Amino acid sequence: GDVYKRQIVPLRSLVVNKYCSQFKERRGFVKEREKIRYRLSVNHLSFAWLIDMLRKRGIETNGPVLSAILAGTRNGPSVDKIIAESIDILDWYERQIGGVS
Repeated sequence: GDVYKRQIVPLRSLVVNKYCSQFKERRGFVKEREKIRYRLSVNHLSFAWLIDMLRKRGIETNGPVLSAILAGTRNGPSVDKIIAESIDILDWYERQIGGVS
């Protein structure tokens, strides 16, 4: 029993430390990803709706990719653009519809 506990804790610490360092590097976007998910939810908007709105702005994506982006498991310049455009789309929607901002 004790042998396994000693082996698991360092591995868990390693994983947590790696996650924390990635989180610190991109904490601005992590916060934005959470806000996008929240704003979709409170406005009763689906991923499909956001994907369609992104497509109208010339950005092609799909459900699994958008899900990975908002979960924080995909990064990079194209991801940053999708996050920025998603925020802009939600800002526009909330101005038009008078939703929660």
